[in-house]
Amino acid sequence: METTSGDDNKPQSDKQEPLPLRNTDSAPAPKQVLESASQSPIFQENIAGKPSEETPNDCERKELGEFERLSLRWARLNAVFVGLTLIAITGTAVVFWDQFKEMSSQTDLLAISARQARRDSAESSVNASKQLAIAHQQADAAEKGVKAIQTQMRQDQRAWVEITMIGDTTKTPIDPRQPIVIPLKITNAGKTRGIGIKIRAEVEVVSKNAEPTFKYTKYHGVTGMIYKDQSFEITADTHMEDKQLHKIVDRPLGQADYDDLNTGRSYIVYFASVRYKDIFGIEHWTHFCGWHAYVTGAFTAGKCTAYNGADNN
Repeated sequence: METTSGDDNKPQSDKQEPLPLRNTDSAPAPKQVLESASQSPIFQENIAGKPSEETPNDCERKELGEFERLSLRWARLNAVFVGLTLIAITGTAVVFWDQFKEMSSQTDLLAISARQARRDSAESSVNASKQLAIAHQQADAAEKGVKAIQTQMRQDQRAWVEITMIGDTTKTPIDPRQPIVIPLKITNAGKTRGIGIKIRAEVEVVSKNAEPTFKYTKYHGVTGMIYKDQSFEITADTHMEDKQLHKIVDRPLGQADYDDLNTGRSYIVYFASVRYKDIFGIEHWTHFCGWHAYVTGAFTAGKCTAYNGADNN
């Protein structure tokens, strides 16, 4: 039989001894408590059931390490993204700047081209105006040349009707009881026929200081046409209008005109006019005038001389 000690036989009481009272005056500050707590080991049981010793600073460092790793990872990603963004912005800015410079240069080129185009347009307009004026001048000159050739051809081929006097007027006798009659000859000296011949002729007694009136009172003849080298005779005479018969009749010279002619106070003027058309349809005219004084003296007959002529159509 085993023996036990007296201590083992003593019954253990379930009651714990009361903790000693802490003097508040000697109680440590909370900061000291935390420092002592951080230095005292804390026992934790791992999976194997063995106690592991960790401090609060170790836990805090462990938790902060994971957060920092995540923060650093996101910071790196953000930095890469920001860097790529800056690179893209820089590249875009460079491209835009190059495009802006290119657009500016193109705009300058376009402005220069526009100014040059305006200058060229103005010069072209001036040159075109000059060329147009030269062309008009050349066209006018060509037209005038064609007209000149046509006129020359027509003048060469047209009918030319002439008026001449037959005989010597100085030998023409005058009688106060008879009209003065002057024979005239109408001749076509051209190369083609004249058409629609209209002839008028007059004899007028004019005072020595006066000019003839060239006033016609009747037609002496109208014929259809006159051919090349053809001629016929007419007479220019003194005549008057018979109001009772309502026609033009021969007028005797009369004693007064007879005396004026014989004394030199008057002279006679005989004139005629022929109008006709050529084969080209162009109208023509021929004027004839002559004068005669029966005594020597000064007479105003310049207008008669100037009356002679023909058209140049």
